[in-house]
Amino acid sequence: QTTRYTGGFDSKIKDAALAGFLIGKLSLAREEHVKLSIVSHTTIPEPEHSHITHEMITIIGNLIDNSIDSLVVSAIKQKTIDVHLKYTNGTLTIDIVDSGLGLKSELAHQIFEKGYSSKGEHRGYGLYLVQQSVEKLNGDINIASNVEGNVTFSVVISYSEKEDHKW
Repeated sequence: QTTRYTGGFDSKIKDAALAGFLIGKLSLAREEHVKLSIVSHTTIPEPEHSHITHEMITIIGNLIDNSIDSLVVSAIKQKTIDVHLKYTNGTLTIDIVDSGLGLKSELAHQIFEKGYSSKGEHRGYGLYLVQQSVEKLNGDINIASNVEGNVTFSVVISYSEKEDHKW
């Protein structure tokens, strides 16, 4: 069963820090007049180690922030970001899709370089940090852009769930 929400607490996300973080991003998007939807296709268990939460917050946070930044300056009327989460057999898939103007294919590798930014000087660290976090979690990141301009960042990471200890 898929749960979609644009506000409130999602009982499918068992990591309270991640759930709280996502609620904060929902508020930020709303302030910027962007419709952010979090879609949980499965229950997302609490991770085995807290560093996994930290890396996930780096990944999801930077990708959402970049999408918001690009949508805010665009002339697009329907400003939307969809975050899809799915956990299966020790793997977490995170897809972030925005309704922006797209991404030129020649920039797809360049955007992960430390210091690269199309937004001016003293920027360009967010996607570099995303890539570092993905690597720390033995994952992969892919970017797709379609003819409508939608950009999809797809992240697949190793995700060890916390074992319930019954004493």
